[in-house]
Amino acid sequence: MNAACGEWPVKIFTKAAGARCCLTAAALLCGNDLNLCICGGSAPHIGAVAFAAAAPGLGGAASACVSSICAAGHRDDELARSAARMTAAALNCRVTVSAGVHIDDASPKEIEEITMAASELCRDVIDFFIHSADGPR
Repeated sequence: MNAACGEWPVKIFTKAAGARCCLTAAALLCGNDLNLCICGGSAPHIGAVAFAAAAPGLGGAASACVSSICAAGHRDDELARSAARMTAAALNCRVTVSAGVHIDDASPKEIEEITMAASELCRDVIDFFIHSADGPR
């Protein structure tokens, strides 16, 4: 990656999240760190932002400290926090996640499908960067 010359590679991931929703994740490396945007549904937006920094957990297990900000009336903070924690711990780096998924009158089942799809997207991002020469170090 040669950011000085304007080459900022963004990797795009998508995942179906039930019948009415598809999630998109855009991952941008920022040096040794990662900026991740997860959005989808009928009105993609930024409803919350989370920042996570890798930190050793109990017994030396991978973990991360997370802080988040959520827009009034939005519930995207759980998705943002979970994605930031999972990604930072697995890649041992700092991660920001902006998240915004909207489906009108989402059922509990649809919310669960979105949650599961977001987790799968994060695993796809992690797997990609673990096996990429350009991943966080």
